[in-house]
Amino acid sequence: MREENRVTLALILVLLAGYLLTSGFRFQAIDELAVFGVARSLAGRGAVGTGILFWTRFPMGSGSIFSEGVGGAYYTVKDIGLSLLLAPFVWMAYRLGFSAVHAAFLVPPLIVALTGGIVYRTGIAWGYGRRTALAAALAFGFGTMAWPYSKVLFTQSLAGLGLAVALYGVTCARAEEKRAMAFLGGVGLGLAGLSTVPAWVTGPLYLLYFVWDVPALARSSSGKAMGREVGKRLAYIAVFIAGTLPFIAAQGLYNNARFGSPLDTGYARVGLSGFSPAFFLVGILGQLLSTVRGVVWFAPITVLAPVGLIQARRQAQAWLAAGQAGIALVVYSLYRAWAAGLSWGPRYLVIIMPALALLAAPLLDAAIRGTRCRVPVAMLLVISMVTQLLASLLADPEADMFFLRAVSAAPPGAFIPEMVDLRLLPQTLLLNFLGHSQWNVTWIHNGQVDGILLAAHLLAIGLAAMWLVLALRGRRPAIIGLIVQAGVTVGLAALMLVRGPVPEAFPTSLAFDRRSPDMDALLGTLAERAVPGDGLVVQLPYHFLHWIDRYDGALPEIGIDFQNPLAGETAGQLAGLRRDHGRLWLVGCDTMPGDPANGAEMWLAENGYVGTETWEGAFRLIPYTFSEFALTLQPIDVLFGAGGAEIRLTDYAYERTEEGWVNVWLRWEALVPISGDYKVFVHLRDSQGQVVAQHDGIPASTYAPTRTWTPGQVVDDRHSIMAEVPPGQYNLVVGLYRIEDGERLPRFDGVGTDALLGNLIIP
Repeated sequence: MREENRVTLALILVLLAGYLLTSGFRFQAIDELAVFGVARSLAGRGAVGTGILFWTRFPMGSGSIFSEGVGGAYYTVKDIGLSLLLAPFVWMAYRLGFSAVHAAFLVPPLIVALTGGIVYRTGIAWGYGRRTALAAALAFGFGTMAWPYSKVLFTQSLAGLGLAVALYGVTCARAEEKRAMAFLGGVGLGLAGLSTVPAWVTGPLYLLYFVWDVPALARSSSGKAMGREVGKRLAYIAVFIAGTLPFIAAQGLYNNARFGSPLDTGYARVGLSGFSPAFFLVGILGQLLSTVRGVVWFAPITVLAPVGLIQARRQAQAWLAAGQAGIALVVYSLYRAWAAGLSWGPRYLVIIMPALALLAAPLLDAAIRGTRCRVPVAMLLVISMVTQLLASLLADPEADMFFLRAVSAAPPGAFIPEMVDLRLLPQTLLLNFLGHSQWNVTWIHNGQVDGILLAAHLLAIGLAAMWLVLALRGRRPAIIGLIVQAGVTVGLAALMLVRGPVPEAFPTSLAFDRRSPDMDALLGTLAERAVPGDGLVVQLPYHFLHWIDRYDGALPEIGIDFQNPLAGETAGQLAGLRRDHGRLWLVGCDTMPGDPANGAEMWLAENGYVGTETWEGAFRLIPYTFSEFALTLQPIDVLFGAGGAEIRLTDYAYERTEEGWVNVWLRWEALVPISGDYKVFVHLRDSQGQVVAQHDGIPASTYAPTRTWTPGQVVDDRHSIMAEVPPGQYNLVVGLYRIEDGERLPRFDGVGTDALLGNLIIP
């Protein structure tokens, strides 16, 4: 057993080294943003909301994977399994100053490498020799879609690990008569179900496996022996179910937290829940044979699975694996979205790659023994591995967008011509990408090879292969070598975090510089001024990935695009934030104050009290505070003007909130056309007349500059001051000054340049 443990660990390290070589650290689909968004919320504030991705609702329309849930907040409909696993890595990256995006992308390679180790151990448990079990594991790891999926944040890889663990645990429970392995099998199914809900459908299969031979035993055993055997099998079932219960509970709690019901996954809310026999024909042909999604093209080695099943037809575990694969294929073929959006091949079938690799083991075993099938098996394996290698090195194909549109427009059951277009074979697409040098790896960026990082990768792969060979030969140095290799792998991951290219944007591959001093300054200002209980309104269309990579999500956020006019759905989200938070910070970039096309900022200006704006390069940070209760305006009559009365202050109101903000509401009236641009100042002065807090700003948060005022126009103007001052009595005064030279506009009655609104007593 110790030798098998060493071989398993060595194999995992080989697979992991290979996967790290082809890691790209780049989002390729909105699904990944959703998974990362939940992990970030969990790491930042222990929440599951993904309001930061609210902006995706509008460009995606009905295809959005976010939906309104409990409390009017927005949540992703993606399952939580992978996000839970990512959260600790994301949390640590934020604390250590590494890229959280990079750290998240280190997790899928580990998941798939562990799955390869489970495939190897399952092969041994099935009675195959070490070489055959290793061949099955390597065929899975480097010859199936598991490889390219080791570099993306899709949930299918983790579900594949779960199903592999379920297969291994259930098999060993029967073979070794160990209840603990039955429990492990239940944990595996729970992990798969927590990662992708349809995996739960395979559940009855494992229960059936525990009792499939009971009728035969009944015919050949005494009553007492039969009773003991039935009791043992029922115990296996009970322990297996117990292993799934924590995951069932977690999924129910997650669903309830998002959408108010343990059974509501949210897919029905976004129109992605359609399962129907009408989709079966196009789904099963599409996933098996079509040139754009057919598994036989994307992983040719999988064609060995049905032949292997025939050869192993007397082995119950082979039928268990076949049942696992068959159920998943049928379920997803009934799904109207069987094409799985932008992805590499039949994404949903990634979860059954371990089972298919194990079903190919009889033919792999025959090839190893030198039978006539050696050449065709070797050819299939080589083609599969080269296909996966190219898919992992190159940018993922986006050329099938037109196919996806055709699929969504086609009636159920239609066989679309594009599905058999040989020009869309994955190998053809990959050769095209290879010709254009569209690399998607960390050690090539903008066409430049990072020699140090590449050398580190090759060293890690070479060492891992050497230790695997030593472990297979049972050499004692392999123990020390595996420890060394584990350290090398950790060091390689750290080097990738330090030297890896900046993450690239989805979907236009816009690069952003996570080392931007302006963004760092903005985050520093936010950390200094924001407090728990605040909320964020984020408008960063060209720096969005930079934001989620650098900011840890400690405050609730909503991501909003530019809308003119503001959508009612967006206004509702802003109103919800206003209800839940006394202060909102608007985070923007490449926007100008007072832009009438920016509906979100205009809404904040009309409903909130604006505070002091901070600029860090092109980034803007503006606080808006809100009144818990509506203020009542009080009349006042103060005229301002140099040569004559120009502006009248007609009404005012103010309050000091429990948080220490002073909200001031002013109402101005233009008496004549205003020729200059003026700012309003709101001062809090102590008993010596010294200004201790203030806010200066163009009226109505820059949306009503004085030069645009017309005679008789009334302008509501709101300001916010943070009054962090010692206890005492203070005067609240207002006035105006010319932006051009700072000269104050005098009062028309000649008694000064400001108006006293009242006295504030601060305890």
